[in-house]
Amino acid sequence: MISLSWVLCALSIAPLNDGVLELRLEGPLEVVSLDGVRVPTRVLAELAPAETLTVRVPWLPVDPDADPELRRVEGAGSARVEAVLSAPALAPEALSRRPLPRPVETPARVPAVGWWVFLGGLFAVLAARRRPMAAALIGAVFGAGLWALPQAEPERPVVAVLEVGTFGAWWVYVGAGELEPPAAAVLELETSPLGASWEWIVDARDPSLLRRLAQASEATALVARSPGPAEVRLGLTANGFKDLDELWRRSPAGEWTRHGSWDVGEPLPLALEGGLLPTWLRSGASPGADVWVGRLREAPEAAQEAWVRVILPAKN
Repeated sequence: MISLSWVLCALSIAPLNDGVLELRLEGPLEVVSLDGVRVPTRVLAELAPAETLTVRVPWLPVDPDADPELRRVEGAGSARVEAVLSAPALAPEALSRRPLPRPVETPARVPAVGWWVFLGGLFAVLAARRRPMAAALIGAVFGAGLWALPQAEPERPVVAVLEVGTFGAWWVYVGAGELEPPAAAVLELETSPLGASWEWIVDARDPSLLRRLAQASEATALVARSPGPAEVRLGLTANGFKDLDELWRRSPAGEWTRHGSWDVGEPLPLALEGGLLPTWLRSGASPGADVWVGRLREAPEAAQEAWVRVILPAKN
């Protein structure tokens, strides 16, 4: 049985900070549920009899309106808390003031199904002028075709932005309804809108490939933050970071220019015509700052699309 004394002790030491629980599981055991915490958590583990596993679980402060409870829900084995590890430092306040990446692609103004309905209606109206039966047949054929067409789901890529400023560099991952942060990430998770309910799922069924998955409704954006590289250098003389498919720069005077692709080690390419920078990447920089925005050629782990945004005060 899981001991609650560890949890109560942890609460008395650091009631306001997130942390990490180190759980010791012994089979036969399939699922462990952690209830009464701010974020409900399930640990999936297919352990045979006498098989043991130690797993670390992101843990959040208990809900002040509920009694903490950790309970085993499937299996006859045992589970206990071995240790409560302190939480890492929180992300800088400046990150929360910048616009979040958009995890859902903008749909077409007129979807393909709409065009099919328009054409079917047009043919039916033309046929109805002389042959009502033909109009009915055309309508039936188009209706059956629309019913048989597969329903296209909107793409919901996980978007990552490496935010760089005077506070250092932090990755910001955003996913709609579901987010699997990088395995080695030092997490700080939130939702948009703030306060939306979500659930942690820690999949330890394959101990060599531990997965942590945050799940919420499709209308909720899940945001994870983790520290980035120690240094990101983008300048007029050379790209000292990574290959970029697209690059925009805003001078301290406020003028935006597009420079196309930029490979590592190469000087800044000449300005190009056309190419609009996404709106959510343009804002968030104070006047007089030197701003670099680029789309990475290769996205990091757990993201399908990645950007870097450097906002630094202009040198005097």
